Amino acid sequence: MKLFSDPEPYMLCGRETLYLNMKDIKVLAKIFLLTQAKDVERARFLNSRPRPKLVNLLSNLWIAESSDARDVIYGLLNLCSDGRDECLVLDYRNESTTESLYIKYGELCVQRNEIQEILYLAGIGYPRKLSIPSWSPDWTSIPTVPTLRKRHYNASGENQGNFMLVSSTMLSVSAVLVDNIIQIADKAFTSANFTYRSLPNMSTLAQSRIEVDSQNMAKSLPDEYDGGKHHGLQSRDEAFWRTLIGDTEALSSRTHSRTDCTTPTIQSPYNFELRYERPASPEYGRLFNTECALRDQRLSSLTPKSNPAKSKSLWARAQCESKEDPDLVAAWRRGYQKVPDNPAVILDSDMRFTDAFVTCASGRKFAITENPVTGRKRMALVPPEAQVGDNVYVIHGMEVPFVMRRSTNPFPEYWLKMVGECFVHGIMDGEAVHNGAVTELIYVY
Repeated sequence: MKLFSDPEPYMLCGRETLYLNMKDIKVLAKIFLLTQAKDVERARFLNSRPRPKLVNLLSNLWIAESSDARDVIYGLLNLCSDGRDECLVLDYRNESTTESLYIKYGELCVQRNEIQEILYLAGIGYPRKLSIPSWSPDWTSIPTVPTLRKRHYNASGENQGNFMLVSSTMLSVSAVLVDNIIQIADKAFTSANFTYRSLPNMSTLAQSRIEVDSQNMAKSLPDEYDGGKHHGLQSRDEAFWRTLIGDTEALSSRTHSRTDCTTPTIQSPYNFELRYERPASPEYGRLFNTECALRDQRLSSLTPKSNPAKSKSLWARAQCESKEDPDLVAAWRRGYQKVPDNPAVILDSDMRFTDAFVTCASGRKFAITENPVTGRKRMALVPPEAQVGDNVYVIHGMEVPFVMRRSTNPFPEYWLKMVGECFVHGIMDGEAVHNGAVTELIYVY
């Protein structure tokens, strides 16, 4: 109304003053009315939709950051359906530390039977900043790797979860001890997604080096491998590539299009959510074999047979050094020049195996586990901070197994710290909790 009644209407745009005529005023009025109408329509749409629970928002927004770590929870209270719970009243004064708020929220998840939702993001297997129980996620430093849930795993079979708070920092769970970690790779797979025609540098060399080391580790297993419900007995080589991708493939990956199988979302650090199906197609094995042939041809430049001393030196540096090494990169580049483009073109145009690998193995370590009773060995992907001697448990009610670490004196040995979720090829469909498996009550702190 002021625009219409003012004898000399004007607008300030930065340092400029724009004087308006009646035509300009009518245009601005229409824009204003349309904007208001759209805002009202958007508000009605949002209010008509059910609000998600806080635990779902936290699980999906786990890469979010805030200047005050308490706002990771407080900032979502007005967006969720259960944000007005008296246990989560916004209170910066009495809830003086981030640790106390995160522990308090963990207790609330147990009381609401929502603890399963956050356990996939918990564990000391990734860097943590806060001194809180291992079963409670540190929302200030959640690992930047996708979780292994929602991939049609069912490691606990039909067993229902039994989660109880013993104290504010101690959680009791029903679980089955499956394996112990007896061997583990020195380094985790890199999280960088590169193509096979990428520039030869330390990153591509590091990825190839870790793959070779893990493959050599797997060769210590028998030629036949028990692949579980979906596969039965299979070759060791097939078990290895299926372990690297968690035996899953993207739902639309068979279209050979990387964009077709993704949906824009913020549920993962890669800014997309893949929809998975199991088991992976045997076609992935062909792609992996092509990759291995190409990789080995390139690595041959680091191990020239004509100069054993130089070969040993280059390979040792490739295994130990992460910083730029001009001589090493030069040798790596010569390996690229030896290989024709054809295999690389095939792999770059069909990125299905690379996509599956990056969303499963990146940020994790390859490991060998062993059953303490039968002595059967299995291949696994475990958190980067897992150690030899850690246990693999299947917790009732959870989709995937978990790596756990037994306490040392003066605590009882049935007190454990949660290291994090893992993939163990051959027990992801309840195989480990059948056939008279012994269930025990363990205490996680």
